[in-house]
Amino acid sequence: MEADAVIKKFSLMASVSALALVLGADLAAAQELDVTKRPRPEYDAAGLRAGSFLIFPKTTISETYNTNIYATENNTADDFITRLSPEITVNSDWNNHALNARAFVDHAFYASHNDEDYTDYGLLADGRIDIQRSAYLFAGGGAEHLHEDRGSENAVNGTDPTEFDRYTANLGGTYKPNRLGVTLEGNWKNLDFDDVSTSTGATINNDDRDRDVYGERLRIGYDVQPGYTAFIQGSLNQRDYDSVPDDNGFNRNSDGYRVDAGIEVRLSNVIDAEFFGGYFNQNYDDARFSDVSAFDAGARVLWSVNPLTTVKASLARSVEETVQINSSSYVATIAEVGVDYELRRNILIGAGGSFSNNDYQGISRNDDVWRLNLNGKYLINRRFFVGATVGYADRDSNTANKSYEQFTAGAFVGAQF
Repeated sequence: MEADAVIKKFSLMASVSALALVLGADLAAAQELDVTKRPRPEYDAAGLRAGSFLIFPKTTISETYNTNIYATENNTADDFITRLSPEITVNSDWNNHALNARAFVDHAFYASHNDEDYTDYGLLADGRIDIQRSAYLFAGGGAEHLHEDRGSENAVNGTDPTEFDRYTANLGGTYKPNRLGVTLEGNWKNLDFDDVSTSTGATINNDDRDRDVYGERLRIGYDVQPGYTAFIQGSLNQRDYDSVPDDNGFNRNSDGYRVDAGIEVRLSNVIDAEFFGGYFNQNYDDARFSDVSAFDAGARVLWSVNPLTTVKASLARSVEETVQINSSSYVATIAEVGVDYELRRNILIGAGGSFSNNDYQGISRNDDVWRLNLNGKYLINRRFFVGATVGYADRDSNTANKSYEQFTAGAFVGAQF
């Protein structure tokens, strides 16, 4: 699925902040807070050593029942879906610097609706160069072949799921010689959508959606006191479409900016959180599209309530692309919360939910989307694990035939080395 328009787990700033955390020296502390990622030497994969690298092969097989595979308001269809998801992760084992890579395949077989079968795959990598204790450079990139979920806000309802290629790259650096720290980053994303056919045999031209998205970010933080960092951050983005104008005569190119200020809180063994607010604006080249301006708000929280319980929460606002005629975009506001509990050392259970509001610009459409999930995982030993998931999704739209309700239930088994 198209990650920037469907998942929306974090805003641009919160996402990049999380990336910096992963690349930095605080990863171990964050893992200790998160009960689902906490090291468990007796159950964690040992990996295969290849020189100064560790290789982690992993395969998961799942079976899921979906009550509404097309995410439609009427004439729903259900099916059983079998997924085979092998992946391999390679991590460097160095005292300084870091280099990581991941390759994956995700193939789904539908029991009765074979046209819905899909195969996603990709290769991603990231790395860090430690210049000195107070400075490092980081970079990453990826190439992925994915499909768009039927519940996507931009789904075009072809006879087959819409497939697309996504290429990404980022480069940046952090310098923190004392209480003052600075992070500068640039990133790029390219999206290339395949055409699909309708039930009548006509072709839906998805070339209109092909685009490059560029972004630049600057963040300045100051340690007010141990565990508390005040920051200001700003970002720019440029969204350039391959087809100008599109088939409906619109020029969807745009430029935007975002300015925020906030506080980051990191208290050992208790909380890793960030709260910010500000303003964002998106300016469109087409004179028929009005500029999109709104107040920004964001948060991410990772809270260790006690040694066995972790609470996660996030809030984000963003301007997302759309293919709706006469609409430039939609403003997405999404709030998420989840709780994970360690029932036993090798038994983890969790529950979560999210609410998002998609306010389409230039037209009257407005969608509210609710998602709920329950999950459990049993770690049999260092090699094998099993689990189960239950999910619910509901989209309530004021536009005809855009609402849907969907239940899913499934189980999975996996092996790792």
